[in-house]
Amino acid sequence: QDSSKPSTDHYNGMIDAIIKIRREEGLFKLWAGVSSSLLLCCNPAIQFAVYETIKRFLINRKSKLGKKGLSSLEAFILGAFAKWVATITTYPLQVAQTRLRFGKTSTSSQTGQVVEYNGTLDCLVKIYKYEGKSGLFRGMETKLWHSTLISALMFLTYEKIQRLVGNAIIAKVAKKSKVN
Repeated sequence: QDSSKPSTDHYNGMIDAIIKIRREEGLFKLWAGVSSSLLLCCNPAIQFAVYETIKRFLINRKSKLGKKGLSSLEAFILGAFAKWVATITTYPLQVAQTRLRFGKTSTSSQTGQVVEYNGTLDCLVKIYKYEGKSGLFRGMETKLWHSTLISALMFLTYEKIQRLVGNAIIAKVAKKSKVN
């Protein structure tokens, strides 16, 4: 068997997998893609920042017109938009993460050349160099449809629950005020 390629044997548990990966692929393979995963933590931060910033703007604008809060449709659309922005911003990191997790080499779809990656930044630079901007965003349409719809529904639910909890707290406080 070629020792440069990982064994095709199945793993017998987590410890066996760690030992085989360490022996056959090296210690650092256990951490492949971790740096991009850590950077991808910014995706929900971007999503919530966009959502809350635009929500605050809309609520202030609506309050000047004598209206209160977001409608269900506004929460849905705003949630979708926030996820759209976060996904487009971080998608190249997701591409790098996937490529690093599945091996340190990849064949360029543009040139047919085998490209070796040495970390997240190197991966991003080489994808751009050999495949152009489209390589960094390949497959994003599917991700946008999937994650945008889920996010829109999540923020709609978030607003509904927040409103229900707020109303319940107000009712409880009002009930205690009448008793005292």
